[in-house]
Amino acid sequence: MTFDELALEILRELLRKSGVREWADEEVRQAIVQAAAEMAWNILYLGGGLMPTKTLLTPMDGTPKQICFADHAADFNPTAANDLRASTDGSLELDVQLDLTSLANGAACQSAKVDLGAHWAEECAVRAAFELAATPTAGAIIQLYWAPSHHATAGIGNPANITGVDGAYAGYSANLASSVVQLQMLKPFVCTVQASGTIQVGLAGKFRPTHRYGSLVVLNASGAAFHSDAVESHIVFDPILPEFQN
Repeated sequence: MTFDELALEILRELLRKSGVREWADEEVRQAIVQAAAEMAWNILYLGGGLMPTKTLLTPMDGTPKQICFADHAADFNPTAANDLRASTDGSLELDVQLDLTSLANGAACQSAKVDLGAHWAEECAVRAAFELAATPTAGAIIQLYWAPSHHATAGIGNPANITGVDGAYAGYSANLASSVVQLQMLKPFVCTVQASGTIQVGLAGKFRPTHRYGSLVVLNASGAAFHSDAVESHIVFDPILPEFQN
């Protein structure tokens, strides 16, 4: 039962218990309507002691879609064991161009601007699979940032000199360290000491998108460059969708 349906049902019951003379008073009528709304809200969202409430997580069904950042234009073709996509035919995920090929240690790159959809997820889980060309430093990180935007056009409404186009990112006038502070920092991907060829897969936390559009920035601080191809490397945003059941 929806909030409106429950409020209407309560309102009818309150009116049945009130006298006709009471309805003639505008303040009384408003008070009855307000009481019905408050009681419905209490029952549905605060428990109210009358009806149990559960919060569920809805499995990904493509609305909104999982977002997959990778080099879709050229190399991306991960092995099944390291593929973080919800599907491979585009039915459950949206492909966004981000080329991580040979990204040097200390350098950064930015993705094309993505449209999260008119009804984007309130929260996303961030997962990544990275392949480095050499052994990374123990505990070193690959830092992820989100550049929110209110506008669909690539070069409009972006923070920190983001272009909205896949490519290298250096911030304002090559001032990378200061520029990324203007972006939304996501949880870093912490690397383990593994030789070249090992695909490191891990969780990079959760975040709440503030706007419909945006770009992903990857800053490599792992101590090693990314692999010379981008066959395996990719990042996904998994929409987390709460569902209230009464």
